[in-house]
Parts: sequence; structure tokens; C-alpha cells
Amino acid sequence: MAARSLTPRAPRYAVPIDVLYRAEGDTTWLEGRTENISKSGVLVRADRAMEPQTPVELLLNIPPDLPAPFSGATICRGRIVRAVSASALEERPAFAAAIVEYETAHVIDPRRI
Repeated sequence: MAARSLTPRAPRYAVPIDVLYRAEGDTTWLEGRTENISKSGVLVRADRAMEPQTPVELLLNIPPDLPAPFSGATICRGRIVRAVSASALEERPAFAAAIVEYETAHVIDPRRI
């Protein structure tokens, strides 16, 4: 039997938010949509699969009423902690990213630069 962590998980909120993401160092942003979000991470249904341990950047506009340490246009940096394959029920893959840092974004859609 696997050992369980004694640290409680942060509450997850099922809030669908459009998100742009890319592997750290990539110049092209890809599109996705959050399935849930917490103060420590996010689950994203994505255009492209991301491998665990990949450093990632995410750009999202977090609603101000969400109990998170950040809101509004935000750039988050973290790493992929779980990958979910596409299935018969959902044709797009998903990934869970742990957020390690964030900052206010001054550009809502960097693809328009």
C-alpha cells in the first residue's frame, strides 16, 4: 500500500478558464482550458500533452472572487506533475501543473504581440 501524505490537499475549484501555456523556453503559446484550480496548482485540458517534470509557464485571467493568492491576468511558472492521456470521453490530453511562482501579467494575449 502506498504511503499517504499527511499534508491536506489545497481545495480545488472547478472553474473553467481559458489558459495559454508553453514549456519553459518555447516561444509558441498553446491553448487550453482549466478543469480545476487551487492555490498550489491547476489541471488543464490542453491542445498538446506535456510530460511530467517539464517546466511550464501559464498565462490565465483568474476571477477576483476565486480564493487564490493571485487574481486577474497572471503568469504562473511551475512544473508538470501529472499527465492525463486523451480518452474516448475527452479527446484532448490534460496535465496538472504545480505552481511555484506567479506575477501580474501586463499582456493579456502574448500571441498578439
